[in-house]
Amino acid sequence: MNTCAWSCTMFVFIVAHLVPFSSVSAESVLVDNPLPVSETNRANSIQNKWRIQDYSEIMTPAINGTNIPTPQGGTLAPTLVEGRVWLDYAFTEKYRLFFWQRYFYFPFNDFSLYDPRIGFRWMQVFDIPGLTTTYDFYFLPGISQMAQDDNRILELGIRTNTTYSIPSSRWDLGIVTEVNAPFYQSGLNGGDQTKKLWGVLAPWTSYKISKYFSTQHWFMFPFKFQQGSFSWDITGMPFVQNGIGWIASEAVWIGAFLNNYLFTAPTLQNTWMSIWLNLSII
Repeated sequence: MNTCAWSCTMFVFIVAHLVPFSSVSAESVLVDNPLPVSETNRANSIQNKWRIQDYSEIMTPAINGTNIPTPQGGTLAPTLVEGRVWLDYAFTEKYRLFFWQRYFYFPFNDFSLYDPRIGFRWMQVFDIPGLTTTYDFYFLPGISQMAQDDNRILELGIRTNTTYSIPSSRWDLGIVTEVNAPFYQSGLNGGDQTKKLWGVLAPWTSYKISKYFSTQHWFMFPFKFQQGSFSWDITGMPFVQNGIGWIASEAVWIGAFLNNYLFTAPTLQNTWMSIWLNLSII
C-alpha cells in the first residue's frame, strides 16, 4: 500500500469516528476499555442501564518496510483495522447481559466479522477501594464465514478486566486476560481444527500527565495451544505498545502507540504504529 493510500484511509477512518455522540461524562469512554475509571463514573454507569461502546485499533506497516518479520523468518502485514462494538444491559447493580461483535478490516482489501459474543458480565467482583473489575463469561455461536471455513460450531470464553488506581499517586495498573476454547464439527475435512485454546494476557500501566492526557504502556502476550503444543499467536511473539492517551471529547478517547517486539532489539524494520479509538455512544 502506498503512502498516499494509507494516509487517506487513516484520515477517513478517524473523521468518521469523531462524529458527535450522546453527551456523557469524560471518564465514561474508559468504562470497558481497560483504562482508569473514576468512582463517580462507575455509579453513573449503573444508573444508565444501557451502554454501547466501540473500540478499534488501526495498525500500520513497519516504519521502514511493508510488513513485520516474525522470529521464524516469516512476515506479517499489520496494516489493518481491528475492533469491537458492544452493548450491555444492567439488570442488577453488579450484573449485566452483553453482546459483543468483533470485526476486521484490511484497507482496500477485505472486511470480515468474527462470531458474536453473547454472555454475562459481572462488575465490581471485589469491594476494594481503587479497584475496578469486570468479568465476562460468554459463548460464540459458529455462524460467521470464518467459523464455517474452520468447521467451528461453538466457542466458550472468559475475559477479565482489572484496574487498580494507586492511592495518592497518578499511576494506574491493570491487566486484561482472555481465554477461548473452540469446538469443531467432527468427521469433516478442511478448516483449522488444530487450535484448541487461544487468548491473551495483557498487563499495563499508565501515568496521568493531566486531566486529559496519560502515558500508556501495554505488554501483549497473545497465545494459543495448537496440536498439543504452546506457541505465540497473531504477531508470532509478545510485543509492547508505548504511547499517549488523550480524552478528546466527552465521548472519544484516542491513543497513539509505537509498537515493538518484547524480546527483540527494535529497528525501523520491526517497529510499527497503532491508533486506538474508544467511543462511548450511550
